[in-house]
Amino acid sequence: SVEMTMLTLFMLSLGGGDLTPLFAILEPDLNRVIIILFCLFFQITLVNILTGVQVDSALKHAVPHRVQLAKARHMREMEDEVELWEFFSSHFDPALPMAEAEFVVKLQKAKVRAFVETYEIEDDAPLIYKSVQSMNGEVTVQGLIEFILANKGAGTKIDFLRNKEMLQE
Repeated sequence: SVEMTMLTLFMLSLGGGDLTPLFAILEPDLNRVIIILFCLFFQITLVNILTGVQVDSALKHAVPHRVQLAKARHMREMEDEVELWEFFSSHFDPALPMAEAEFVVKLQKAKVRAFVETYEIEDDAPLIYKSVQSMNGEVTVQGLIEFILANKGAGTKIDFLRNKEMLQE
């Protein structure tokens, strides 16, 4: 009957039944292979689901420690500062303050503008000059680097654009 077949398959899939009496009843070898494939499929599926649940749980609990995150962020900021220093030292004299005209001309060069844009800083050279000047009094390579590090990222770009509107008013 259908009910007995369902019960037998359920018992076989969970390991509660014995295949020997079932094999005596099943005549063609194809039916025996189908039963074995059914049991194999069910076992693999069950193991796969349980493994997925375990791995998901382990990944949820495998977040880095706050100290590690802080160290990684600090290292990225230091690397950014070194990269900025090397780049801007080759385009500006790091020992001297920059005049606005020189700053605007150099910042509008394609290579410099593209480099600044990688930090998601608006490429409005006069505004950058005025912003750096308002932070430090004079515009130096170090002041420019500090400005870029303080204002990098999409969120601060919005603030930068808002400041631009305020300065233009």
